[in-house]
Amino acid sequence: MNTRVRASLRHTPLFSAALSSLVAAFLASSQQANAATVNVTSYGATGNGTTDDTTAIQNAINASASGDTVYFPTGTYKLTNTLTLLSSRTYSGQTGSILSQATTNKFCAGPNSPDTGVTLTGLTFQYGGIVINTSSTPTNFTIKNCTFQNITNSTYPYNEAIYMPTGGTGCNFVGNTFKNIMGDTGLIAWNLSSCTFTDNYFDTVNEGVHLNGPIANCTVARNTGVNMHRMGIETQGAGYTNFLVEDNHFSHWATPFYNSFGLSIVPIGSGMSETTQYNTLLGRPAAGSGARYGYALEVGQSNLVQNNFIEGYFCNGIVFGGPNSTAQNNVLRGPVNSGLSQDAISIGYEPGGDPNTTTIAGNTQTNTSSFLENPTNLAASVIFGDQVSLTWVNNDTHQTGIEVQRHVPGGVYSVVATGLSGTTTTYTDTTASPNTTYAYRIRAYDGSGNLTYSPAVLAVTGTPTVIKFEVENLTVAAQTAGVTYRLSADVRFSGGNGSFFDSTATGQFVTFDVPGVSAGTYDVRIGIKKWNNKGTFQTAISRMDQQGSPTNVGSVVDEYASGEVFTEVDLGVWTPAATGDKAFKFTVTGKNASSSSYGLSFDYIALISR
Repeated sequence: MNTRVRASLRHTPLFSAALSSLVAAFLASSQQANAATVNVTSYGATGNGTTDDTTAIQNAINASASGDTVYFPTGTYKLTNTLTLLSSRTYSGQTGSILSQATTNKFCAGPNSPDTGVTLTGLTFQYGGIVINTSSTPTNFTIKNCTFQNITNSTYPYNEAIYMPTGGTGCNFVGNTFKNIMGDTGLIAWNLSSCTFTDNYFDTVNEGVHLNGPIANCTVARNTGVNMHRMGIETQGAGYTNFLVEDNHFSHWATPFYNSFGLSIVPIGSGMSETTQYNTLLGRPAAGSGARYGYALEVGQSNLVQNNFIEGYFCNGIVFGGPNSTAQNNVLRGPVNSGLSQDAISIGYEPGGDPNTTTIAGNTQTNTSSFLENPTNLAASVIFGDQVSLTWVNNDTHQTGIEVQRHVPGGVYSVVATGLSGTTTTYTDTTASPNTTYAYRIRAYDGSGNLTYSPAVLAVTGTPTVIKFEVENLTVAAQTAGVTYRLSADVRFSGGNGSFFDSTATGQFVTFDVPGVSAGTYDVRIGIKKWNNKGTFQTAISRMDQQGSPTNVGSVVDEYASGEVFTEVDLGVWTPAATGDKAFKFTVTGKNASSSSYGLSFDYIALISR
């Protein structure tokens, strides 16, 4: 926009708030359209691991504009000072894009002030982390799918992988890996609002996450830690409101000692609201000679602690250090050995805890030394828009059963499938709803009462791409001679009409010509009407010119019901190799013993594209 025109509009009464918004949107869209990718190697960065690339990278950053992406190709970029990150930019790498700090007591990078709209993705930070320390509160700062490794400095705060002392609003730390962070903490932050710390992985880390209040509307969820030394998650201070700690999984501590806690959620103060639920804390292996674990779960004030799974050699299970909290429906398992300070099944108090205002109900406490190793590597992928395919690795040959569970984050887990074999490593959830965010986990169990949980994983379903063929619009390509095929109007059919094949015996069939099906992978779903005179059928599909050799898809479908039921059946996956018209053949295979006849009824054929 011309500067003179812009100035004139600014001082004209007609320049309303609505027009101002339109101009801002235009400028933002223009900025996005003109966004560029700035490659740091174009400014002299070598990525060879020996040349100092600090100045070249900073020159590339300084040359970028708001909305640009500063790109780091694969390579190791030696740094000798802290890079200054500019606002409203994405800093992106790929596998093997490593920023390696060569100077002691330096971070790899940090933003300028004001700081807003910075995204770091796909980068590895080595020997130094990220500092988010600005004169104004950072907003919309995102670090996702990055790796922080080999930060073992003993000098604070350079021993932190992510150091955020000046607060933050709308910041997200998602899907990052922290490896060998033995200086101090993966992430330490103060004074946060509407921030998320989710789906991060910690391996050989002193402490995972450390938050200091006030904290408002924040979530710490689905973080996984192994080989921790101190605490998985620690929160302190006051002013925690709408704070959720959920689905975190910490196990297999490295050199456990008296401060090896699972979770320490101990804010104290009035007006707080916190929920700590569905976390799995496995305190093992046993501490070495003369050593002991700390608490599995330390609780402060006004915290709803529910449905957590605690197991192993912690010195105590749940310990209250503040008033007005609740512990309900938690499972605590482990040996009780006072001589070794092992009592993971206990629920008690430390100074500040108040039995008179604490509610303890419905918890299960089992004295045992028998444990199952938890499943790992749970992965979820969305197929056909609204189905979720799960895979995982089993780590215990003694488990006899598998249960698949899911919930909407913040909600209650439900069982999707149970009674699966203990060797099962895959499952597809066909009951998920479209456009829904779910967390899944695997529960493994044996016949002796032992159980354990995998870390949780997130899946976000979308809208299925549905190619729907109403039967009233399809041509009957072939059918058993002498059997009536007819259409019938009924508003309960999806298109207002459906079909009836008045078959009377096994082996009778009707074939529809389904036109113009593209090669690909589909989930096949058939709309049907069930009733008390309906039979069973098998579906088989072929090319129209190869009707003599169709391939069965799905299992036999029973259309019997005592009353009229309009429903859909899912036949599973079908993968046509070539584009063209397809023959869908439905053959009567028999009938339910309660049915009075062998008739079939069809509403539609739906193909859900993968």
